[in-house]
Amino acid sequence: MYSEEWKKDANPEEFWVLIELAQRSLPAFVEKLKSKDRRGLIRFAWLFEEFVSALGREPYQQYTDPTLSEDALDDLWEEVVGRGRRFYEDVVNHPERMPRDIDHSDPSHRIKYETTNVFYERFGEEIPPYGYDY
Repeated sequence: MYSEEWKKDANPEEFWVLIELAQRSLPAFVEKLKSKDRRGLIRFAWLFEEFVSALGREPYQQYTDPTLSEDALDDLWEEVVGRGRRFYEDVVNHPERMPRDIDHSDPSHRIKYETTNVFYERFGEEIPPYGYDY
């Protein structure tokens, strides 16, 4: 069953602290993920997904390279979120600053993978689909 109830327990401030940690130290980020409970990991993953998906709408789409594949677009949007709150908010407030190129060496590209990996290692399942009862 789809629900927005998870949002009342979501903490965007904590989310951005974790994102900044991933930028500074991916191993420390992974350790912090391991300390979260099941719902905490799900909320983090869903917040990440929510911030990423917001970049796939107007006005941001008009500043995105139209030749990028769907996977490349996901990578680009994940990078914008994964580079931290200041970078993300700068793009949100100035869509014309959407990067044209993907920096595959940026740690932001490991955030979703590491979150999924920690969740699977701890709970033996994939993260539930966005917004479903958790």
